[in-house]
This record gives sequence, structure tokens and C-alpha cells, in this order.
Amino acid sequence: KVKKTLHFCKILGMSCSTSIKDIRKAYQKLVLQLHPDKNPDNSWGQKFQDLGAAYEVLSDEEKRKQYNAYHEKD
Repeated sequence: KVKKTLHFCKILGMSCSTSIKDIRKAYQKLVLQLHPDKNPDNSWGQKFQDLGAAYEVLSDEEKRKQYNAYHEKD
């Protein structure tokens, strides 16, 4: 099930029409910046989890279609 409360495209700083290849690049870059080992501040932990959730949905064609269909209604 798609987690509908987060705006995954905004988390990755990308358009929802961005290619999966570019989403993967953005994700990898942000993982290095937000990883809890590099940022022990507790607020980064939630951002890191949100980033993982965003990548899980936007890197999967079927989940991404569901996500985009839901957010077109906004």
C-alpha cells in the first residue's frame, strides 16, 4: 500500500515525471547526506526514513503509478 501522506517527489527534490535512473541518483546522493551515522541529530533519522519510503515507491513502476494517480487528485 502506498503511504499517501508524504510528498515523495518533494523529498527527493525532483519532479514526479523524473526517470527512475535519475531518482536513483538523487536517492544515493541524499542517502550520503542524511545517513544517521553522518548526522547523529535525531531529526535526520525521520528524514532518512522518509527518503527510504520515497525511493521505495518512486523506483517501483506499479507503486509509482498508484502514487501519481492519488496525487493527481490533490
